[in-house]
Amino acid sequence: MKKIVFTAFLALSLVSGLTSPSIAAQTSSGSVCSKNGAIKVSNSIKLVCKKVGKSLIWTQTGANKEEKAPITVKEIPREKPSSKLTLLSSIESESILRLELAEDLYLGHCASFLVYNWGVADSYEGVFYRQKKEYLIPVDLSSKNNLPLAFTFKCPEYSIQSYTIEWALNSNSLLPTLTLLQKPIIKSEVKNVLPSNISVEPLGEIRVGFPDAKRVANSLKPLEDGYFATESNITFSTTKRLDSCVAKLLDQSGLDVKTLAYGPGIPSTYSDVSLPLSGFDRLHGFGYISYTGSKEIELRLEISCLASGTFSATYLHPAPVQLLQVIPEGACPSTYKDQILPALKPSGTNLVCRANSSGVFTWSQIGKVEAAPRTAPVPVVALSPQQLAQLKAKIISVQKLGLKARKIQQMLDTSLKESSSRKFSKEKIAQINSLKSQAQEIDSRAQRLNVDTDSRLTNLEISWIVSNFTTLETSYFEIMAAS
Repeated sequence: MKKIVFTAFLALSLVSGLTSPSIAAQTSSGSVCSKNGAIKVSNSIKLVCKKVGKSLIWTQTGANKEEKAPITVKEIPREKPSSKLTLLSSIESESILRLELAEDLYLGHCASFLVYNWGVADSYEGVFYRQKKEYLIPVDLSSKNNLPLAFTFKCPEYSIQSYTIEWALNSNSLLPTLTLLQKPIIKSEVKNVLPSNISVEPLGEIRVGFPDAKRVANSLKPLEDGYFATESNITFSTTKRLDSCVAKLLDQSGLDVKTLAYGPGIPSTYSDVSLPLSGFDRLHGFGYISYTGSKEIELRLEISCLASGTFSATYLHPAPVQLLQVIPEGACPSTYKDQILPALKPSGTNLVCRANSSGVFTWSQIGKVEAAPRTAPVPVVALSPQQLAQLKAKIISVQKLGLKARKIQQMLDTSLKESSSRKFSKEKIAQINSLKSQAQEIDSRAQRLNVDTDSRLTNLEISWIVSNFTTLETSYFEIMAAS
């Protein structure tokens, strides 16, 4: 017992020595010591207490230096996520099946589905009320036939897992037991049928909700190739409970276009072929299908349901109000090589589409059209009367465009004054201000045109004004149509 007490006291003394400033000062070279000839080791350096004059001082001698032992830092391996997660089950309020993870993992980014005796129920937000690390699934315990038989889920960085759900009667209540399967259930291999108590006569009703085209046209989604895209989200529902429906979007040639699923925590692509998203919630009779594209395209929606028949209609997917992401150093489609367009940000500048040193096409800022250097005078070629008349007609025509640009600027000013009542977004207000600056510059440069300037520079300026006015007018009508 005394040995334990002494060891604890010694450890406490050592810790105190490391943390106390007064004691630390006594064990450093040159500091005062109390006993001549005493020896101490501090920071791997041997110190001897010697008398210097009338004082005792801790002294370090070169011969007595102790070499520091090499320090080896062992790297602590990071724990890799297990390939499997642990799922626990319980019944809550006799109407909810709770599937909870033993691990602390957010399930909002995990895809999942249930299997019943009639087929698959998808993991849309209306089916599984995801709360942090648990799934809450509505169940009807009055009949075994209405209960889920299996559950499959896939979380990022983890393997796909499938559990069978066995229901056994215990104290007059059905309770679940989960069993992990060695191989996951492949969703596409599960056959969807109608429950025996559902009749197809009369047919159920398919109700479809198409999105507002103006709102879709304003949903700018940046793409890697320099374009903006819009996303059309089409929803549908059925009046027959537990109906099974499949939706497709076909182009004019009849080919099924790429579709995207959407929703909180749901991936945007079918990257995992063994766990695709169905897009139809059989428990709630709700379906969805989405298309993303940067061009206006006519699509045909086709829905086929086991108990509600079929539905077919055409839908015009709108192009975005702003086709290109015209920003400095931003991606530029190669088809726009050497074309000059007004920048979205910063406003009032022009950008040209050119290949950089790596061969990648980007938007680069350019200055205004400048006159030739004055150091080398450029010979002016005299125009014939006919050529002079043609140039004058061009200038008059282009100056009319300048007046139109001024009118557009005035109408944009009016729109901005009404922006508070019409609830324009910050992005839309920025676009309007950018168009105003462009309109002002077009008008100013158009009114400065005259026949006394070098005809070649005048023609270059005319080409610039015509090109930029066309872009301005198109952008103006698009932004007004979306208001």
